Order: sequence, then C-alpha cells, then structure tokens
Amino acid sequence: MLGTNFLAWVGGAVASNKANYSTEAAPWHSWEGTGASIVTLATDFPVGVTGSLIPPGVGLAMGAVEMATGATAHKTVTIEPGGSANGANANGMFAVPSSAIVTAPVAGQYPKLYFEARVRFGQVTAMAAFIGMSLPGQTSADNTFFNSSDVFQIANLIGFVINPVATTGLLTSATKIQPVYSAASAALHTPTVATTGGIPSSADYAGQSLTPAVPGLLTDWTKLGFLVDATDPASVCVRWYQDGILLAQETLAQISAANWPSAAQLTPCVSAQTSASANKKLDLDWLYAGQILEVY
Repeated sequence: MLGTNFLAWVGGAVASNKANYSTEAAPWHSWEGTGASIVTLATDFPVGVTGSLIPPGVGLAMGAVEMATGATAHKTVTIEPGGSANGANANGMFAVPSSAIVTAPVAGQYPKLYFEARVRFGQVTAMAAFIGMSLPGQTSADNTFFNSSDVFQIANLIGFVINPVATTGLLTSATKIQPVYSAASAALHTPTVATTGGIPSSADYAGQSLTPAVPGLLTDWTKLGFLVDATDPASVCVRWYQDGILLAQETLAQISAANWPSAAQLTPCVSAQTSASANKKLDLDWLYAGQILEVY
C-alpha cells in the first residue's frame, strides 16, 4: 500500500528538469518542465479564531503540494513515487489484474486494486491533466501523457483525464473529468456505463446530481478514486468515483480485453500540462493506492 498526505515535502533540487522529494511516507520524484515548479502550500486551513484549537491569526499547514506548469506552452509537471536519484521507476508498484482474471475470475485468485486522490484545480482553461495509475517513468520528459500538441497519448493506465484538445475516444473539455483505461498500443477506452465528472464549479461536477445540488467552487477540493474488484457480487469489475458519487463502471462482460492494461505494472501518477502560454496549477492534498491479493 502507498499512502501520502504530503505533510512533508522536502528536497526539490532540480537538475535537468528532474528532482527528488521526501515525504512522511515515501520518496517521490518529478519532471518539472521549463518554468514548472512544485511547492508546499504554506497554509491550507483558515486562520484560527478565538476559542478554536488553532491560535487566533495563525494558519495551519495541512499538508498539500502545488504543481505549477509554468507559463511556457505545452510544458509538463509530473510526479510519481519511488525511483532512483533523478531517474524513473524501473517497475510499477502495483500489478493490474490480467484480462483473463478480470473477465473470467479463477477461484481463489482475485487481486483487487484501489486508488484515490484529493485534488484541486487552480485553473482549468487550457490545462490538461491525468490523475491515476500509469506505466512508471512518466517523470522522464515533457509530453509523456500529452504530446506537444496536447493530445492525450499514453497507453497502460487507469484513471481520470482532463482533455482540452481533441483526442480520439475522449470528449474535448477543459472542465470534464473523464474516467479512462487503456492498454499498450490500444486506443483509450471510456467505460461502457459512464458519466463525466467535473471540477466543483462546473455543471459537470458530480455534486450537481444530488438533491439539493451541490455546485461547489473552483477553489474546492475534490476526491477522485477507482477500484478494480473481480469478486464484486454484482459482477461490476471496475468503478470510478468522484466525491463518493459513482461516475462510471464496467461489468466483467463489458470490460474490453483489447483495451484493458492486462497484467501491467502501474504506478500512481499525477500530471498537468499547459496548452497555452499561461501558468496552470493542480494541487494535491493526499494520494492512496493499494492492492489486496487473495490467493488460497
């Protein structure tokens, strides 16, 4: 299991656009394109008032990092855990259940995969982003998730995408959060039964489906998570959520074996890219990922 609250974010000596950071739970490394930066948010909690646990006038640092793309168009800021000094992971941290196990589970072999992150979008116009799990090594260069024209391109992943530039298989929107998965050399696959999420201030925000609606603000945090579980009693193998609201799901029968990242070794990863000459920001409060293996 990997769990990081970013209560500490130490290091960050950038060399050739790469840096290593230490947190309270795990080492992380980054790619920081021209003008990009990753910093700890100094305060992320209102200042205290008389009678509160926080002294009046004092802000409490809650543990969050701000990933800023810089103002150079088509540049990227990406982080992932683990790896060697100023290098990329050699192997992923978690193994995706194979398509054979997912679509036809074998008794006693049910690997389950979990992911959730709490994020906040500072700007959404002309910003592309990925939050989820992907092949390791995405902190090795600019344009790993989105090419130099900002088209989403990577294979072997499960997660969420904000896609502002036309990409085959995805909606084009700076405010929609789209659940996706893909395999090597295969097209991106959006779930068969799905709606899009959205930043809290957008009409696509999952909270809008509640009664009464919870529109939210752009400055609000939102939680994005997915789980893979071939043992689900309703045969729903994969589910994607935003703030606890189901966005998408696929049953065993609906999983596209050709697009599923079968037996791929994936690593949690968060990436943002600007598609204009403007600094875009993505804040990350915490990230958890885990796997349960039931072999008996």
